[in-house]
Amino acid sequence: MGRFLVRLFVLIVGSFILLIGVAWAFGALWFEFPVAVLRQSLAAAFGLSAIAALVFVRPHWQTGQQSSAVSGPGPNLATVYFYRPHNSPGAAVGVDIKDNGIDIGTLQEGTYFVYHTNPGQHALTATTDTASTQNFELQAGAIYYMKAGVVSHQHLFQSSLSVVFDLQGQSAIQNLQRLGYNE
Repeated sequence: MGRFLVRLFVLIVGSFILLIGVAWAFGALWFEFPVAVLRQSLAAAFGLSAIAALVFVRPHWQTGQQSSAVSGPGPNLATVYFYRPHNSPGAAVGVDIKDNGIDIGTLQEGTYFVYHTNPGQHALTATTDTASTQNFELQAGAIYYMKAGVVSHQHLFQSSLSVVFDLQGQSAIQNLQRLGYNE
């Protein structure tokens, strides 16, 4: 929850700064462009371009954040279920999951999410106070279950990521809350 509030605050402040910059540029074109005949038309074109960019450019969190993440499963994709069981150590700490350095989701206690990606080599990272990265070769059409864990050690929360057998993973996610990342 704390990380969400920090991200929300950064988004609000960043948006406000961006809005001020766009308004300043619009005003500079309208009042100070050296060719008086072009002032209003250039300012209007800039304003319309800014609005068009806002409307037509999709935010990165709506595109899956990388080209290998897609919205649905397929025979040419690997499917990975990332989960964190109930009553796990460090329950108050979220585990951020990354694929090749790109955020794909955050697991709180008692949650899971499904990730569809292209087959091949993937560096999957679980991060809390420390990061744990493991390399996996994901196969097309295969389904994987990866359990995220947290261990408290010397006042730090250390994360872990481990592959579990299909039946164990299927059983584990039955009573967990599904998160809608990358879907």
